[in-house]
Amino acid sequence: MGDLGTEIDKPGYDINVRDSAGNTALLWACRRGDEHATRLLLRKGADPNIPNHCYGRTPLMAACVHPSLPCIQLLLDHGADLNAQTPNGLDALIYLVEEDRDPQPMAKIVEAAKLLIAHGISLEPHGPNKAFCVTRAARNEMIDAMEVMLDNGADINSYCLGSYRLTTLARSIDWAVPRSVEFLLRRGARYTGDVQVDLEGRTILHRVALNPKLDIIKVLIEAKIVDLDPDDIDNEGLTAEDYFARHQETEEGVEPAFKHLLADLRAQLHGRENEPEVFYDTLESQNADDRISL
Repeated sequence: MGDLGTEIDKPGYDINVRDSAGNTALLWACRRGDEHATRLLLRKGADPNIPNHCYGRTPLMAACVHPSLPCIQLLLDHGADLNAQTPNGLDALIYLVEEDRDPQPMAKIVEAAKLLIAHGISLEPHGPNKAFCVTRAARNEMIDAMEVMLDNGADINSYCLGSYRLTTLARSIDWAVPRSVEFLLRRGARYTGDVQVDLEGRTILHRVALNPKLDIIKVLIEAKIVDLDPDDIDNEGLTAEDYFARHQETEEGVEPAFKHLLADLRAQLHGRENEPEVFYDTLESQNADDRISL
């Protein structure tokens, strides 16, 4: 700290000077979670809103990569722009739940999210790609972080890829993150009505069939989804079963589980219970005889 204090007190020193990537000393201090350096630089007049050249990342975004609550609070106290965005529409809250970093303690992420939200950060999708904090958290199965966002007004049914009309639920199925899919359905995520299909006319059944994963199918069966017709076709005239049939191989248990899901939906559409023999075993049992069957 003494060296930094001596350096920035030199006559003519530019406290906002940037390195070759456009990073200021303040951004680096925030990236490291260095509360003392952050405090000193801000007290000496460092600008909290200068982005770097590489990504358009601000000091506040940097402080959220490996979340430092003291650094985040200091930046907010000194006028950091809470809703600054990179050219791709990423803001501090999205950096907080982004996946491209070392794992962080969930409690720290949740507290940082609460702090940003309390100061008024946007909970709406934004930017050219409709970057959405809930979707980014869902990709990493950050259930507690999603809970905080939704409890504070984030719309669970917002399109996270606006140009494709994809919701967080649809993307979570694409990414095969079962805990997020289960949580979103429990919280009331819609998959019919105005969000039933994307711009290619595909329902969540089409998305399951494009990337069939047993854990996702099991979540949908256990959630008892309703009001989806397995025979709906997309813009190419294909059903979910048509897409599923294209797979040469799937993991063990996927095909009978997928058939079970479709049978449940057809039975529900016709006002009857599914046939008992269609039900699949859960695979949780270690008994060799307890396996998926039709």
